[in-house]
Amino acid sequence: MASDIHTNWTDCINQTNFVFEGSMTVAFKMIVAFLLVIVISCIFSGNLLVLLAIWKETSLQLPQNYLIASLALSDLLLSILVLPISLVSELTDDWVLGNTVCNIWISSDVFCCTASILNLCIISLDRYWAITQHVNYMRKRTRKRMITMIIFVWLVALVISIIPLLGLRSTESNSKECIITQNKFYTILSTFGAFFIPMTVMLVVYWRTFRKAMDHIHKQSKFQPISARNNDSSFKKPNSAIKSMLCIGSTKQSLIIRRERRATKTLCIVTGAFLISWLPFFITALILPFCSNCSLPQVWGSVFLWLGYSNSAVNPIIYTKFNKDFQHAFRKLLHLKQPTMDTV
Repeated sequence: MASDIHTNWTDCINQTNFVFEGSMTVAFKMIVAFLLVIVISCIFSGNLLVLLAIWKETSLQLPQNYLIASLALSDLLLSILVLPISLVSELTDDWVLGNTVCNIWISSDVFCCTASILNLCIISLDRYWAITQHVNYMRKRTRKRMITMIIFVWLVALVISIIPLLGLRSTESNSKECIITQNKFYTILSTFGAFFIPMTVMLVVYWRTFRKAMDHIHKQSKFQPISARNNDSSFKKPNSAIKSMLCIGSTKQSLIIRRERRATKTLCIVTGAFLISWLPFFITALILPFCSNCSLPQVWGSVFLWLGYSNSAVNPIIYTKFNKDFQHAFRKLLHLKQPTMDTV
């Protein structure tokens, strides 16, 4: 009798634990789903706003903003074509959509993410040339040149994304997982082409741009609006004119220095956000296929992947926060009250 009671009690505890663990699993998945839906919504709405702003505001239809539009388009496509299926994949234990959908989803993922990263790289080069070769590059910064650069970015992204479809399958047959091919050649090609080479270019370019901007700030801070020729008896001006030129020169130099510092701060934020978002994912993506004894817990794999995705939500914030024209366009699109006085 006692043994029967003990057995029944044990069964009751086991059933309670099973129900509790199942409830915790459901609750955890609901929290994860809620957070990921927020991420997807931010990526979609932010990048859609950028595209609408450039389309509707003539002041934003400049050749250099074509690159911003290309970046926003790649991130918008990511939120539409890739992330909804990524969300389903996170919430299900096994892949249930079949190999065809898996291959299309993986290729679309690689395509959009690669295009986004390469767009960031092209933007860094454009800004570097604009600063270091200002006079000559301003003449070359034409609509045709920007479109050519954009076409190059999307073609490279397309090539990297379709290679698995041409023989290197993204998933094994009868597999319950949907993962990118672990072929070593493709791993090197995709990680270096989509991340490590663009990352190196961005770091070198932004470091040189940062140094150039800091040198410019240093020189401008030493600039004296009134030249020594004011002491020359052959160069006489009324006191009121001299005071006015003092005033105008100081204000202009102050504005230049503030803009340079803002641009320098933007470069630091761009580089930091990019590295924090994508570096963990691509390091593990490069190492794991070459290390048979290495394994990454599924939860960390998901964290690294969605951390990379989140860069697509940060991009429109970074590239428009310090641009008054974009801020003005966003306020118009959202029917918000314009500030009474713009600050530089």
